[in-house]
Amino acid sequence: MTKVTTLALAGTHHRALRAHLFPGDGLEAVAFLACGRRDGDTKIRLTVQEVFTVPHAPDRMKLGTAMSLWSLYNFLPPPSLN
Repeated sequence: MTKVTTLALAGTHHRALRAHLFPGDGLEAVAFLACGRRDGDTKIRLTVQEVFTVPHAPDRMKLGTAMSLWSLYNFLPPPSLN
């Protein structure tokens, strides 16, 4: 049997996510959600713990284009040189 998966987020996370993804300019935006997970008998519950937004790039694409490419250099930590 396939379990139903649900996502829960607090109002503060919802507002931050909405403001970042839909700033009113019609351009695409990216965010990642760090979630906790609870497995129940019939469903899986993901609960947002933190919202990570990827900074808006000056060359973002309009919604509806076939493919979007995003640089994560501003989001990911620098690689270790060890």
